[in-house]
Amino acid sequence: MLPGSIAGADDLEPVRKWIKGQAGMKTAIVEFAQERRLRTLRKPIVKEGTFWFQAPSSFRWEVGSPAEIIAVQKAKGDLFVVDQEKKRIDQYPYEVILKKGSSKGLSFLEAGFPRDLEDFQKNFKVLSVEEKQGFTEVQTRLTDRRASLGCRKIVFFLDLKTSELRHVHLYFRDGSIMTNRFKSMKVNQSISPDKFSVKTDGYEVVKKKR
Repeated sequence: MLPGSIAGADDLEPVRKWIKGQAGMKTAIVEFAQERRLRTLRKPIVKEGTFWFQAPSSFRWEVGSPAEIIAVQKAKGDLFVVDQEKKRIDQYPYEVILKKGSSKGLSFLEAGFPRDLEDFQKNFKVLSVEEKQGFTEVQTRLTDRRASLGCRKIVFFLDLKTSELRHVHLYFRDGSIMTNRFKSMKVNQSISPDKFSVKTDGYEVVKKKR
């Protein structure tokens, strides 16, 4: 189908296969490489990271070694974004997230583990689905208008044979591009509850109201 058009029911079959394969997943531990391309730099900034997920929607995301930025949210809990260098934690109350969609910019973190197509489409509008170089390329935009002001497009790359998510491109309004490439994934292994909490001692905690 033509890029920019809205995907029809038949086009969404690869997305359904992807979701069906992830639907029974209880936990996941993902090692990934993150590339950030900026207009002002000739070479991308590359960092390693880890992502922990526990159904239905608890996650922890760390990038850098040692971790520089950490994002943590327990299911139906506040979102914490930790800047290790600045010793600062931005806390987004759950009620603010529900009302304003403050976490939609982080939706791609858990997007690899949607429970069903309806759940996925709450966060993402599928624009096109095309087969390219061994992948099914699913172009989307965020449904939340506030979040879409910063991120104009998110593209998911599904393995053509297994329908598993391999990497994600995020295109930002400032012209920068972020790519998260999944290097390995461990499924349904035990994850300590402490992984979905943050320690605030020694940090400035800023509670966001919007």
